[in-house]
Amino acid sequence: MFLPRENSPQTLFRALRSWAVFLVLAALSLPPVSAQDAAPSRLFVNDSNKNSVHVIDPQTNAYINAINVGVTPVVPESSYDGSLVFVGNYNSNNISVIDANTLSVVSVINNVVAPRVLAASPGTNNLLVLGGDGRITLVAVAKAVSDPENSVVRSLYLPFPLGEGNSEPLSLAFSSDGGSLYILARDFQTNRVRVYVFDGPRYLTEGNAALLSSFLAPWGAGITGVFDSIIFQSGSGSQRAYVCDLNMVAIVDTYTHSIMQTVALPFTLRAWKSRPDGAFIYGIASSSPNVVNAPVFAFDPLSMSTVSTIAAGLPTNPAPWGLDTAPDNDTVFVNINRSFVWEIAKLSIMSGAVTNRITMSGASRPRGVILSVPRAAPPPDLIAPSQIALALAAVPAA
Repeated sequence: MFLPRENSPQTLFRALRSWAVFLVLAALSLPPVSAQDAAPSRLFVNDSNKNSVHVIDPQTNAYINAINVGVTPVVPESSYDGSLVFVGNYNSNNISVIDANTLSVVSVINNVVAPRVLAASPGTNNLLVLGGDGRITLVAVAKAVSDPENSVVRSLYLPFPLGEGNSEPLSLAFSSDGGSLYILARDFQTNRVRVYVFDGPRYLTEGNAALLSSFLAPWGAGITGVFDSIIFQSGSGSQRAYVCDLNMVAIVDTYTHSIMQTVALPFTLRAWKSRPDGAFIYGIASSSPNVVNAPVFAFDPLSMSTVSTIAAGLPTNPAPWGLDTAPDNDTVFVNINRSFVWEIAKLSIMSGAVTNRITMSGASRPRGVILSVPRAAPPPDLIAPSQIALALAAVPAA
């Protein structure tokens, strides 16, 4: 909890009262997800060749259907409450909005140039979209269905030192509390990778004025080869972010926004995800001579050293394309190609075994995997420190 350094009873009372007021306001800012209204958990897999999204029921392990979207869909993203799924269509310059209950496209958001990465802001009704034109677009989720043409709040280039048109944004991600926003970009002039660090809540309202710092990645020239090039360690109290370029990983302290350690992996990562409790990071590797026994790796989040391999026997050539983790901290979903038949392999981390395989009917080139689950507001220990500070400042002295 945020408390002033002064320890008088009056100060303590003001801080506790401010905390209570803030939590009430935070709770009121998000409508509760009721059992009646909440969409069931679903797996969504984009198929860039078929211009569709495959849907799977992770409870029954049944393939449901394929939803037609725009041209060349990228990895989907769900709204924070799980009611909507957004699919960026790279070659049709728009975003398809899918109702997670009816599994139908309910609207299309136009004039978003070559959307390539989407990220929902934790605890808010906002979506950030990284476009192929180098701009970051803010979308108001509340208008995505009722007023899609006015749902785009703004589109901004990244600020100095790279400047407008001088950089190519590659990836972006929010921390689990929404307090930090990291954006990875390549400098056209030097071909170096830079990480921009923003205050998450302030970026939504102030844009580039919320820039806290930026730093160069510790490797030389290169272009990232990972779907989610930036991930944050999940779980309460976590303070690490991970930035990847092929086989190089920088571990970042999210309190100081400085690199703690750089790790060279013995293979190239294709996709990775933090387990919900933050105990492990799971990753899948591209085809490599170093990957011979299993396609899924569990990493120690402190050092990014390999703890174990999972699901021996799954095909490693061609390598899997995407993965996601379930809230139970045991289940991992992996997109695999078995003799030109695309499947979702459902893995149990506890047993290290494949518990089920679901064939995606008619799939041609499915890539990413996301598990859409209903979520409520962040618990108190995940409220962003910057939000707490603003709430404290707004309460008059006793």
